[in-house]
Amino acid sequence: MSFVGLLAEGRVSPAVDVYEVYRALFLNGKPAPQHELYCRPESFLRVTYATPGFRQYAEDFLRRLASGEPQIYLLPALFGAGKSHFLAFILHIVALYRTCKGSGECVKRHLAEFGIELEAPTIERVPSVAVFRHDREPEAVAAQLWGSRTKDGLRDAVRRNAPLVIIFDEAQYFDERPGFVPWLQTLAEVVSESRGAYLFVSYALFPESRPATEMSPSLSVVQRMNHVKVALDTVRNIALVFRRWAGVQPARIDPAPLRQVVRDEELAEFEKRLQEAYPFNPVFLDVLLRLADESVAERTKVQLTRELLRTLSRTYLNAASGELVTFAHLPEPRELLIIGGPYAEYWSRLLSLYEEDAKKVGGKAAVSVLRQVLLVTFLARLLPVAVLYPTEDDLVLGAYNGRDVRPVDVRDVLARVADVGLHVARLGDRYVYWFVGDEAYAIREA
Repeated sequence: MSFVGLLAEGRVSPAVDVYEVYRALFLNGKPAPQHELYCRPESFLRVTYATPGFRQYAEDFLRRLASGEPQIYLLPALFGAGKSHFLAFILHIVALYRTCKGSGECVKRHLAEFGIELEAPTIERVPSVAVFRHDREPEAVAAQLWGSRTKDGLRDAVRRNAPLVIIFDEAQYFDERPGFVPWLQTLAEVVSESRGAYLFVSYALFPESRPATEMSPSLSVVQRMNHVKVALDTVRNIALVFRRWAGVQPARIDPAPLRQVVRDEELAEFEKRLQEAYPFNPVFLDVLLRLADESVAERTKVQLTRELLRTLSRTYLNAASGELVTFAHLPEPRELLIIGGPYAEYWSRLLSLYEEDAKKVGGKAAVSVLRQVLLVTFLARLLPVAVLYPTEDDLVLGAYNGRDVRPVDVRDVLARVADVGLHVARLGDRYVYWFVGDEAYAIREA
């Protein structure tokens, strides 16, 4: 079974456990089955797309490692933005240096076998590694650091193990531990003044079910030090990330059926994005990325890279070989989103309208149109912008799969909206799920 199949079925964790990777690579630990893919160098590198951001910050770290210049790296981002995958990437690179006995050429050659191009200088000594995670007891070098409660003690432990890479994964979970914040501040000070010391600290900006209302205390103290903020770009490159998992290359999709049907400027933009979005329809991918955006991540199962990648995997497996993935291939909307809070009733009502409509019409074109209008109607409620509602051109493009859905099929669906009593309404040149709640809803919303 492909990596995508394993991910879609939940047999591979969508989240990288950095501590499992560390124990497997440096302590000869046996990882749990759902984490094995990330712990084996071959499988990890095979599914890793080294984004421009990954390469930029990994190369910055390696240059400093070769020169001995210390540095602190901060990774504050939402759950699923790629923080843990980046930290695992750093661990695998350090492990490669150990295998290669410090040879940069050897490391570059190994990475190139998996299509990863990285500038890797030769280093005199392979660094020691210490990894901290809130739900694991510190081991090896991490235990030495954790047991040092004075600045002199930490300075001695860091310099004794230098060169040394120290990693905190989702450090916000440590904040409640007595004495942790001043201890981390002291460690950061020691790292900044110690040759060959490198500190990576990641923070999830959604530590619970809601965004944090205040900055993490430990993040605040580390930010006062000279540091590099790692700006991750995994979500922007999600199609390329997915293609690594699926082992697919972009294929040519013929846009000829769309010519003289949609506006030239719309088609030109669609054609430009076909290659970068493949195997996904660009309009479909745009909507799904909006669902995964920060403003709605709290309320949906499509949360940045983690669940987004799994959702894309399930959707991809519903499409035929060579077919562009569209809204028609998505899991049922009721499975796709779990909505709570003030939008729960609104979403539930929209779902009911959609499910009534889906029973009245059939076929890929109709399903794609209904799902696109449904999801965009909901998005427009969260991010009120009138231009979000799809036009006929948007619906024609969004349903196009390069195989058996033609523009005329979409137009037939739109022509039947009134005939079969669908709940989709046309407002000007745009389409929307028209929801009029009951009296209690209207009073509450007034």
